[in-house]
Amino acid sequence: MRKVPQVWRFSASGLLFEAFLAGSVRTQALLHAQSAPALNAIRDAVGRLAGEYENHGTVEIPMPAVLAAAVKP
Repeated sequence: MRKVPQVWRFSASGLLFEAFLAGSVRTQALLHAQSAPALNAIRDAVGRLAGEYENHGTVEIPMPAVLAAAVKP
């Protein structure tokens, strides 16, 4: 088992929300079910939090994974 470092990069913090909005069917449905004020608040919060990961004009969000392999006895 080992940790695999990965980084999700965006040119702007607002693009993370757009990725969520265009992502999985379940996430799309959940976001589209929100009222306009709630959706705007979510968009603002995601953008603000993503902005904390800005590095030299690029938003770099760490998203490490664990890789594991096994052999069936």
